[in-house]
Parts: sequence; C-alpha cells; structure tokens
Amino acid sequence: MKINYKNISIVTLMTILPLGSAKKAEPVITRNINTEFSSFNVKNALNNYQSKIDSFINIPMVRLQELEAKRSLNFIKMPNPHIKMNVSKTKFQGNPKFLDMFLSGVLKNKGEQFYKAQEKYGINATFLIGIANHESFYGKSKYAVERNNIAGMRNRNGYIKYKSVDECIDKMAANLKEKYTDKGLHTIAQINKKYAEDAQWSSYVVKHMKPMYNSSKFSMYKF
Repeated sequence: MKINYKNISIVTLMTILPLGSAKKAEPVITRNINTEFSSFNVKNALNNYQSKIDSFINIPMVRLQELEAKRSLNFIKMPNPHIKMNVSKTKFQGNPKFLDMFLSGVLKNKGEQFYKAQEKYGINATFLIGIANHESFYGKSKYAVERNNIAGMRNRNGYIKYKSVDECIDKMAANLKEKYTDKGLHTIAQINKKYAEDAQWSSYVVKHMKPMYNSSKFSMYKF
C-alpha cells in the first residue's frame, strides 16, 4: 500500500478510554503539517537569522580593519634609527596612516604630509617626524600652535610663521635637502652640527623616532 504523507495529520491530544467504557471519546485535536508549515515564512526567518550573524561578524571585522589601518599592518619596512643613519638613503615603507599613531597636537593626522615630503625630497619621513615632535613638543608648543612652525625653523626675524602646518612640513624637508643632504650632510649626527646648537639634538630626534621603529616590528598582517 502506498502512503500519502501529505495528508498525514498529527494527533496532539486524545483520550484513551478503558475497554468497555460507556463514555464517548474526547474529540481528537489535529493539525495539518502542510497548512502550518506554509503559514510560517521560513525564508524570512532564515534571512533575519543570517542578518544577525552577518552583523555579529561584520562589526568586529570593520573594527579590525580600522585597527589595521591605524597600525598599518602591512609588513612595514623601516630602518632602526641611530645618529649615524643616512636619512637620504633610507625610507619609511608603509601606510602613511601608521605614522598618524605618533602625531598629536597640530601634527595630528599629518602622516600623509610627512610621507609626501619624503617622496618629494628624499628625506626619511620618520626622521622628519622625529624633528617635528622634538621641536614642537609633539605639536603643542607655542610656535607650533600660533605660527604653524613645527620644525623650529628661524630666519633673521626669529621663528618663521607659516600659512599652515603642511607648508612647514614641506619647507622643512626642502630645507634639509637643499642645505644639508645636497651638501653632503646625510647622517643625523652630521645634520645636528648645523641644524641645532645642542650637541644632544641628534640623540633626542632618534629617541622620538624609536617608537615608530619598535611598533613596526610587531606588524603581523598585510593590510
């Protein structure tokens, strides 16, 4: 005999009477599987469930991508800074957003500008940042705030006033190329003798460069 499963009903409640009982059986309550299943929109339920899963996964993934952008986890290649480092032959090779981690005050989010200055003038971007952080007290000095002068650059009238921080970054890199590296002064120690009166200036600049180098060593993923 061939059974038609589509017409099967589930008995959800029935009373079993003892043999010989004169009472009538309670009515049998039945529910048709096909009717109930069709009334429940499974597709919508699954889509809703999937959207919840997607949102659970996507939110942490977006946060991870933002973190990677900030840290520039892209196998950053940069030299270990020291006073004898050649700033015109070494380059920061990584995402400019990585540099933003070490910039604050008026220098905040200026990593792209330092990177562009490196590419334009051939002066190591981390070296430029080391100078800027030292001379401007991390972008918070009086001259940095009031004159956009983040490099301690002066003329006969004192500290120069720039239209913007971007302009100062560009002028600093141009000055280092024209008056230093093009004149044969390539190491941080050599630049120190002409750039600053303080003999420890080169050591201070290297100290400001070290956090960038140390952080770059922990890059694990390709961004």
